[in-house]
Amino acid sequence: MNKDIVFINPLAHVRYEFNPLGLQLLAKSCKDNGFNANIIDLANDFIKENKIFDNSTKKWIEDKIKDIDSDIIGITVMNASLPWVEYIIKVIKNEDKNKKIILGGPQVTALQSELFKLFGNQVDYLVVYVYEGEQVIVRLIEFIKSKKVFLIYRIMSIQLMTIYKLSTHQLVMRKLISALLKI
Repeated sequence: MNKDIVFINPLAHVRYEFNPLGLQLLAKSCKDNGFNANIIDLANDFIKENKIFDNSTKKWIEDKIKDIDSDIIGITVMNASLPWVEYIIKVIKNEDKNKKIILGGPQVTALQSELFKLFGNQVDYLVVYVYEGEQVIVRLIEFIKSKKVFLIYRIMSIQLMTIYKLSTHQLVMRKLISALLKI
């Protein structure tokens, strides 16, 4: 079954398992709103499969993500995962340039200008400084899937939220979440 969105928890240079609660909340919100969502947990799979960082790591990543059954992919970015995020994006775009990639997470907020420059031609959206990510992701998926102009206003109405639409270098920003709740 084709997923509306697949979230990726990328590798990080740490050797302990952790629960990707943020991605789980996003996936649940998507499901609660009628979207099919899945999580590919590379960070924990790497540890559970007793892998080590060596020449086979990139091939392992490619095998894990080569058959993503979605046109929209959300990737969380943390400091320790940034080099792997860059590689994952390259693999996805080499496979299918039409897949939409959304980056979010702590490093996107902290390093938005740098990531804008780094991924300007490869990533479609950076979601920055979001308090209500569970609502943002649903509206962003609606926007991407429908391509209707009115949905951009739903996205733009989220408090303290910025979405960089990187493919056209447009900055989309708005102030009040109450407007979103009225739509």
